[in-house]
Parts: sequence; structure tokens; C-alpha cells
Amino acid sequence: MTQMIDPSSGIDISSLSGTWGLIALVFGISILLVFIIAIFAGYFRILYNIASFASPVARAKAIGNPFLLRENMDQLIESKNLHEITSKMTDTGFLMGVEYEEDIIRIDRALKIAYYREYENLLTTVPDGIKPFFLAFRMVLEAEQVKSAIRGKFGRLSEDELNKIIIPVGIITPETVARICRAQSLQDAILLLHETPYGSILSESLESYSHSQSIFEMEWALDLSVFRRISESKIKVDSSLVGPVSEFIGLYSDIMNIKTLIRAKREHWSPEIISRFFVPGGAHYKEWRLVQLYENPQIQDIVNQLTGSDYYRVLEPQIPSYEGSGSLHSFETALDTMMLEKISSISSVYHLTGGPLIKFIMGKFIETKNIRAVIYGISRGISPEKIKEYVVCAGGPT
Repeated sequence: MTQMIDPSSGIDISSLSGTWGLIALVFGISILLVFIIAIFAGYFRILYNIASFASPVARAKAIGNPFLLRENMDQLIESKNLHEITSKMTDTGFLMGVEYEEDIIRIDRALKIAYYREYENLLTTVPDGIKPFFLAFRMVLEAEQVKSAIRGKFGRLSEDELNKIIIPVGIITPETVARICRAQSLQDAILLLHETPYGSILSESLESYSHSQSIFEMEWALDLSVFRRISESKIKVDSSLVGPVSEFIGLYSDIMNIKTLIRAKREHWSPEIISRFFVPGGAHYKEWRLVQLYENPQIQDIVNQLTGSDYYRVLEPQIPSYEGSGSLHSFETALDTMMLEKISSISSVYHLTGGPLIKFIMGKFIETKNIRAVIYGISRGISPEKIKEYVVCAGGPT
């Protein structure tokens, strides 16, 4: 068969056509392979995430949060003394080896140490992709010890007394605790923290303290700084794992800010002061909206402005209790109960990755508060009915 020749160039067109066809075929196959690899890479990423979370999630579910269950808390509250409380906790594996059942300070310390140890254990097992969040949240535990130091120094506790209430955790090392306990004043104790993130925060509050002789602003400055670190941590979390972290931070921020809002209104803070104490990152209420809400004259009016939200649903029924007692406790317990419900929902949605771990560690935090409320309540002769008002359980108050 005679080949087709372009007389103007002398190029074999049929040969060129075949070459370009082959190039197009190879290019098409390459694009298809890239597309297939991209799909499978995403699939393998999901499988990798599930596998890396399998062990810590299984451990968290195996340990569980027994003292978020209403029946367990009811049994604990019905205890006649501290010995019976510690026996019941030991039976659940919550607090092992406690031999000083009548020493409330040592029991309290043992509870906190158990929680901190559990948190450190979790940090050793969580995948690197989500670890920045859990490292940031550990600052809540560290800040609590800094607050204990501030309160102890402000209350002029002795070195021995301080040693009983300040517990090493994270960057608050045993050496740091020892030096703080030996410090001669609150100002000296704060200077000892200059190499930690808390030193500069507290130093900025010293001038206010010298005028007011109140440690309130110091404590709130700590909370605000810590939460900002928590909120910023989600930027460092792997994008494929950030879902439960973002949802939790939005929820936690909203609840913290609403608590601040109603507390400030009862205490008649000025708008200038209140605007400094809102934390960022709220899912539903940004700082500017919270300032607007504060313009309402009464707490009841603020609650009514939340109509249409879950916050209104849980707070509105507590208004009669507040009007009768003037206490914010019922509002705060309702918000904590709601947080527990929402975290359970987050855990269900992200059940193969970070959801159960966030639920577990926040559950341990609330469990510890619940048990502390019971041991202090029973040691002071408070009735079971009254103690039940101060615990937070899955499904609502006991």
C-alpha cells in the first residue's frame, strides 16, 4: 500500500499520526492511574487512621467511665462514711490501694493523681495526628495545680500543707512543686514559673493583684490562656482527624462563655471587664454576640435570648431554681450535663478515631469532680439529696 507523503515537507503523516495516538493513550492511562492511586491513597489513609486508633480506643472503652452512671453514683452517695466510699471505688478499679480511708485530703490527692496518671497513659498511646490537641488539653491539668499554688500562697499555707495539695503533672514537675512550696510569697512562687507558659501570664496579673488583693484575675487569665492554646491546637491536628476536636472545642467554648456570662451578670461586672474574659472558638456564640447578650438586664433575659438553641432548652427549666435560691449551681450543672451528652454524640459519630478518646478523658475529668463532691459532702454531713445536686451523670442529674 502506498504511503501518504506531504509533498511540502516530506513527512510521513501516517507514521506521525500513529506516534501521537500512542502518546495520547499513554497520557490517558497515566491520568487514570493517578486518579486510581488518589482514590486508594485516601482509602488507605482511612484504614491507617482506624488501625492506629484501635488500641487506645479499645482501652478507653474497656476502662470506661463507671461514675458517670446514675446507679453507680447513687450507690456511692448512699455510703455512710469515707471507708465505704473508697471500698466501692476500689471494687470498680477506679481507685486502687487507698489505705487512708478517713483522710479526706489524701483521698482527694489520690483521686487527682489517678486522673493525671490516666491522662499520661493516654498521651503515650494516642496517634501523632491528634496528639497536639491532647497535649494542649493537658494544660488544663497543669493550670489547676498552678491555681492550687496561688490559692495556697494567698491563704498563707505552710510548706507541708502546700505539698499535700499541689501535684506534679506535665511541666509542673516534682522539682517545681518543691520550689513553689518553699517560696516565701505568692510573687516569689510566680517568679519560679518564669520558664513555663504560666509565668508570663501570671506576671502580667501581679499589678492588678497588688491593688485588689484578689487572685480572681490571675486564675481567669490562666483559664483564658490555656483555652486559647487548646483552640489553637486544632490547626496542628491532622486534617483527617480534626472533626471531633473542632466540635469539642466549639462546644466547650460555648459552655465556658455562657457560664461566664451568667456569673458576670449576677456579680454586676462592667461590660469592659466581661469582654476580656470570653474565650475564642465558640460554635454558636462569638465574642461580639456574647457582649450583646450581656446588655440584657437580668440573667433570665439572657437565657431567653438563647431561644432556639440547645442551651436555652437546658437552662430555661432552671430559672425557677435560680430565682428561689440565687445560686447559679443549677445552671452550671445543667450545662455540664449537656456537655456530657454532646460529647457522647461526638464519640458516636467519630467512633473509630478521636471521639471515644475525648469522651473518655473528659468523662474521667467529670467523674473525678463527682467523686470529690461526694467525699466532701459525706465528710461534712450533707444529705444525699443535696449531694445529688452536685454530680453530673449520663442522662441527667441523679
